[in-house]
Amino acid sequence: MRSIYPGRLAHLRRAMKQRGLAAVYLTSTVSRRYITGFTGTSGTVLITPHLAEFFTDFRYLERAAEETLGLFKIIDVGNDGLKVLSQILKDNHVRRLGFEDRAISVARHKSLQKQLKPCSLVGIGDMVEKLRAVKDDYELDTLRRAVGATDKTFQELIRWLKHLKRIKRLPSEEAAAWKVRDIIHSKKFGEISFEPIIASGANAARPHHEPSPKKLKLGEMVIIDLGVKVNGYHADMTRTIFLGEPTTKQRKIYETTLSSQLSAISYLKKGGRSAKQADMQARRIIDAKFPGAFGHALGHGVGLEIHERPKLAQNSDDILKSNMVFSIEPGIYLPGEGGVRIEDLVVLKESGSEVISKSPKILRQTII
Repeated sequence: MRSIYPGRLAHLRRAMKQRGLAAVYLTSTVSRRYITGFTGTSGTVLITPHLAEFFTDFRYLERAAEETLGLFKIIDVGNDGLKVLSQILKDNHVRRLGFEDRAISVARHKSLQKQLKPCSLVGIGDMVEKLRAVKDDYELDTLRRAVGATDKTFQELIRWLKHLKRIKRLPSEEAAAWKVRDIIHSKKFGEISFEPIIASGANAARPHHEPSPKKLKLGEMVIIDLGVKVNGYHADMTRTIFLGEPTTKQRKIYETTLSSQLSAISYLKKGGRSAKQADMQARRIIDAKFPGAFGHALGHGVGLEIHERPKLAQNSDDILKSNMVFSIEPGIYLPGEGGVRIEDLVVLKESGSEVISKSPKILRQTII
């Protein structure tokens, strides 16, 4: 594990140099964990070309020393971290300090400005998020494990649903969502990445439907969106299943969604690297048959956050790079009728792409 953090520090320092910054102050939980390995809840980080300092209080001194593996100087700042930070900046003649402007409140920003004078603050925007978008070998391995656990969770859930269908006791959406949590915890697969989405019948027309007391019924389409988190890294997968033989229209909706997804994946496999073009590739297939029914973006990156860079959307300028991991999740949503979404995680490679989600998605495999 220690070997991954020197590389991350080097990448951050290179990004700092490109922005003309002699120092960066990290305050967000995700950035802190990514750069240092610290998993606690209290701490900030100062990085300069020659310093790597971790500020925390008495509660986390031992944990911080253990988790940061000797790469950072651990400083007990007590109740006045900004006073300590200000003195270090003065001692090292830092005049411009990069800070995570997307991660702090206006009030916190004003406090920083006041207490760190005469040092000026420069927002770094998504500097760290851009670094996080390209995964290292540890992250790729961890995400594969999270995806594998998600596939196993889905298999267990389908086995349970088949049993309940056989004995004519189909559950409610809420009960099915509870079962997802139970499987993940009882099987010790990891943690839940996010609250599961179980959307049946007309509820499947709502992309982020919250599971309700509504019972699943024969003849319905059911969207199941779930994920397992392993060592802080999030998996995300969606499948749509049929409770009995689908109607002609249901088949058309499903096959159109699947064709849309496969078209985007094909674009990536052939070397396509524009996030916008990947979205357009999928969207034109759905719009040709169900105009306006695909209302959200095609996909998003995953990692230490469930939604991160890159963004695959009509308005995205992101260029996809090797070792990025992101979702491809087109959907069709018809108010009053229902909907279909199919989501896989894809890792981009120099010579193409690889779908790492393995749960079945051919139409006949989705009928239970």
